[in-house]
Amino acid sequence: NPRAIAAMSRHPLVWRVDTDAGGSGNLGQSLPLSNFSVRRNQGFSGQGITVAVVDSGYDSDHPDLADSLAREQCFCSSLPPARPCCPDGDSIQSGAGAAEDDNGHGTHVAGIITGNGVVAPEGGAPDADVVAIKVLDNNSNFCCVSDVTAALDWIISNAPEVDVVNLSLGTNARFAGDCDPAYSWTEALGQAIDTLKTMGIPVFASSGNSGSGTEMQAPACIANAISVGAVWDDSIGSKTFFDCTDAQTAADKVACFSNSSTTTDIFAPGAMVTSTRRGGSTASYAGTSQASPIVAACAALLLQESPNLKPATLETMLETSDVKVTDPTNGLSFPRLDCATALIAMFSDGFEGN
Repeated sequence: NPRAIAAMSRHPLVWRVDTDAGGSGNLGQSLPLSNFSVRRNQGFSGQGITVAVVDSGYDSDHPDLADSLAREQCFCSSLPPARPCCPDGDSIQSGAGAAEDDNGHGTHVAGIITGNGVVAPEGGAPDADVVAIKVLDNNSNFCCVSDVTAALDWIISNAPEVDVVNLSLGTNARFAGDCDPAYSWTEALGQAIDTLKTMGIPVFASSGNSGSGTEMQAPACIANAISVGAVWDDSIGSKTFFDCTDAQTAADKVACFSNSSTTTDIFAPGAMVTSTRRGGSTASYAGTSQASPIVAACAALLLQESPNLKPATLETMLETSDVKVTDPTNGLSFPRLDCATALIAMFSDGFEGN
């Protein structure tokens, strides 16, 4: 009630009070377009790198994923009268089974990064390990940004093995420019991402699927998050997704559903992407959720070769691409991931080890 909120706001440890915000996962021949073939030629596979996938969980029995799961955690609250959404029915769960996927979004995202290629196409970094953190419920929604922030805080305090974080999710609210100071929950999210960057851990976030040319959702709008929009990876005719239609599709055409703004960092293929499906099979989806893990997988390859790369240098290398794409909604040009070019940049003067 208002009296309690007023009392809370006067507490010396409380910086600011706002209503928590909800959101959802951002559902999505992408690796060839992103030029991952160099990985096989040069022996890059993500070996020794751990990626935290903060999502709906992980199918621990999938033949493409079972050997990559390193640890599990869950922060999955709910708004009454719904029950908390961790597998044991609580809002926080740790250990084996804590991130078992009851939706499939996280399983699909994880396969894009580390799938072995037994059933679905091989992921970009098939030898990378995964720390799976469940924050999305069985409908691929999260009630509260505080759950996402709790997941990041848990990584900071409890998962020193994590090298890369992928967030294929976002708030219903969208923001123009950097959104860190907008609300207490964007401030908390921004502080966690800032801390991860200081620790040397890059955070990738999908830009969202609202088709906006001026705004992105959180966490993509956080200044130190590396935001990723989506392009088509091939010509597959007219397609309708997320209430918009691309009458023509083509490789490197910005998908009509992809958000972008003046602060979007990079684009990658996000439609259509075939990856692991909950239950042991495959599925093809489109979305910025599918573009973000492709960039995270390339980051894993770069870190395998040079583990001490700072996030700012890593981001510069990822954005060092001869391929540029233009979003017709705003006329802005963005780099499209070319992992081979990024790996070549690894060996250029001024990059390696910085």
